[in-house]
Amino acid sequence: MAVNRVWPLPECGLIMPDRRHLARSGRDAWKFHHGCSRPVAAIHGSSDWLQMRCFYVFVHGELSWKVPPPSENVSQPRGFYCHRYVLATDERRATDHAFARVRSNLDRYGRWLSNGNAILTLEAEEVHEAPFYKLLKPDNRGHTFYEEDDGG
Repeated sequence: MAVNRVWPLPECGLIMPDRRHLARSGRDAWKFHHGCSRPVAAIHGSSDWLQMRCFYVFVHGELSWKVPPPSENVSQPRGFYCHRYVLATDERRATDHAFARVRSNLDRYGRWLSNGNAILTLEAEEVHEAPFYKLLKPDNRGHTFYEEDDGG
């Protein structure tokens, strides 16, 4: 059984077969009920998808700021914690994928990284296999930020 496309997980959707594609190509294709059409990855002739597992990655990020705060009333976080559930073949790839998602998310909403305002260092504090149903839950893209202690 060949898989043509891997579709991104929606915030609230279930995985459903795309029957139109099945009828046209005779191959298995998975699509979401809200018609997402952007493939995450094309997997042709690879057996990696057979070894895919769900991983939980707990990430610690540290921010080194290159610019001062815009005003006295604004603070700059020194770091954060977050987690990601990702699909990968092993812990190293799961960590790489989680780091890419964290960087992308921070840059999408803060632009701190692409503007060159901060340098981000990421560390996986915990990586382990998780049940597949965790991938179907809405993605928690939140971060718990912290500031530097007064003591140092």
